[in-house]
Amino acid sequence: MPVRRIPISHRSHITGTQPFILGVRSVAHESSLERDFVTVCRFDAEIIGVEEQPVSIYWIDANGQKRRYTPDYRVVRRAGAEIVEVKYRNDLRANWAEYKPAFVAARSWAARQGMQFRIATDRYIRGPFLANARRLLPRLHDPVAAELERIILGAVTRLQPVSLSTIAEAVITPAWPKEVVLSALWPLLARRVLVTALDVEIDGASQVSLTGGQP
Repeated sequence: MPVRRIPISHRSHITGTQPFILGVRSVAHESSLERDFVTVCRFDAEIIGVEEQPVSIYWIDANGQKRRYTPDYRVVRRAGAEIVEVKYRNDLRANWAEYKPAFVAARSWAARQGMQFRIATDRYIRGPFLANARRLLPRLHDPVAAELERIILGAVTRLQPVSLSTIAEAVITPAWPKEVVLSALWPLLARRVLVTALDVEIDGASQVSLTGGQP
């Protein structure tokens, strides 16, 4: 559970929550950048858990005063856990001297727990992967007709790797018009039934293959 309560929204905060997995507690954020970070985590297949405000870390500063720092998130990856601070690059540059002692303490604490500490900036968070996550996450639970899915997967099996536009054209028939086929492709991508490169924004030229294949 979080060790610090997320504050009520004011103009300097954009607070809210996102469900990480259906049936699992939601993850809170208190800025638009944190919101986008949580979205990226939700869409990253290597991340299996996220918790906001996970721990308070204490250290003694240069003046002998006890200080406390609460990092933004604990992220659990398949390969291990990490403690993450979410910051804008401009904020880091302007206030590095102030932040550095807390980050040094956090890195040391995380290492003792067998974890890593890292800083996630807007450069890392706000890129094509986020754009794809925003597009695909809302389609994650959209239904796809079983027969249409079978036809799409059969076409991809024959042609892979193949562009989205080409596979759509190969599947379109009077029974399965273009808008229906296109609408079915997005949930299949969201569920990783079809795979494509996610570090570039998805469009009609994106190459897709079956799960386990090479996009």
